[in-house]
Amino acid sequence: MSGRRRRAPLILRALLTLSVVILAGAAFVAARGGIDPILSTLGSGVSAAIDRLTATPVPTPSDVLPTDSPLITGPAQPYTRESAVDLRITLPAEVARDPGAKVR
Repeated sequence: MSGRRRRAPLILRALLTLSVVILAGAAFVAARGGIDPILSTLGSGVSAAIDRLTATPVPTPSDVLPTDSPLITGPAQPYTRESAVDLRITLPAEVARDPGAKVR
């Protein structure tokens, strides 16, 4: 046997070097007091994302019917075996006087 040790694979050495560089960078940032703004920014970003994901949807306002349109009220029971049903139609006063007005 050879008394010489084998070197670690290149990928393992690269990962070790990278981890040492990242650790040194983190120590440098922490020593300069820069870790608080970084954590604050990350925390507010995560908080905003969670607030957007869990927010209750706001209902959109419904459209108000114009006052000059006819109002059609349906039957009390929408499902029936009858071939015809009575509808109640309320017309504006200016349309009710017009003999050519039709409701389709």
